Amino acid sequence: MGGCIDMGFLGQKVKDLDSTFELASNQEETSRFYIRGRENLDDQGNYMRFLLQSAFRADTGAFEASGRMFGQSMIVLGGRWGEFAVGRIGALKSPNGDYSQFYEFGGISPVHTNFPYEGVGYTFLTDGYLNNALVFQTSEIGPFRFTAQYSNGMMEETGEYGDDNHLLTLALRYKFGNWRGGTMLTWQTHGQQEGNQGVKINDTYDLFTAINYRFPDFSLKFAYQYAYDSFGPGPFLNWSHFGLKPENGRGFDVQSFMVGVELYPTGIDTIGIALNNNYASYKGEGSDAVGGNLGGWRINPAFIWRHKLSKRLTLYGAASYSKGFGVYDRIDNRRANSTKLDRVNVTTWGGGLTYFF
Repeated sequence: MGGCIDMGFLGQKVKDLDSTFELASNQEETSRFYIRGRENLDDQGNYMRFLLQSAFRADTGAFEASGRMFGQSMIVLGGRWGEFAVGRIGALKSPNGDYSQFYEFGGISPVHTNFPYEGVGYTFLTDGYLNNALVFQTSEIGPFRFTAQYSNGMMEETGEYGDDNHLLTLALRYKFGNWRGGTMLTWQTHGQQEGNQGVKINDTYDLFTAINYRFPDFSLKFAYQYAYDSFGPGPFLNWSHFGLKPENGRGFDVQSFMVGVELYPTGIDTIGIALNNNYASYKGEGSDAVGGNLGGWRINPAFIWRHKLSKRLTLYGAASYSKGFGVYDRIDNRRANSTKLDRVNVTTWGGGLTYFF
């Protein structure tokens, strides 16, 4: 058994809104507890293992995943050949779970945090925890490792069309000395959204690649993604945030980039600096797309500092800035359903403590 608790404070200055400063949890790490178990099946290296993991908000004690007891639950058959897993599993194209390729590729971001407008989900099209997921991962094959995941693509199974989505991701990771990186290809359908909204929505395809190099005192990191017909520039923004609704099945074509450095000035301090940006181009046509820009840039420079107070306790401070241009001018920060995660032209700062147990 184990887990972590993250608690701190968060401030935001947002265009057209009052500045805020609040107690906040899960800004650096997601507060969670887990139960793991493993049994060896024979003397040939075969085994079974399981994971039950639940995320919660340390400031309120509430479950993080819509009241769900376990945000991740899986059983795994493994051996010298690799692993086969089934259950509710973190997506390969996410920072979540045992099979996250973002970590498998060597940690694609120098900030690697949940902090608003710093994490990969604010720049790249990512996925979360996926129901009814199957994962196959090979053992090490020289410098390579291959992983595949299939799911109905749903994080929530509700409504008449709740099982009409499908997601397939194929990933290849490599390691050559201090070089580490990889490439992922993802295909996803949107049957639930088509059924609920009564519109045709094309399948989404995306290519993601990342590379990093580790020096003794720092690491250089780069990541790129091209998404074709995505819902939006990332998981926190879709076409509805822009006041758009596709009439021809098309969505956004998005190119996203990240370049950064992670510094290790002492044995107990790390500093992450990243420049995240993407260019989103809306292809959905329709009457609501007449007038105004349909393409534009968003830049998200980010900084985080971590200082280990003990083996299990870390102090952190972070700051980020997000600025949108062109199509991003369509987003109204004053809309009724606006949250601290889906705004533009916003400065965010904060800090806190993370304790692992």
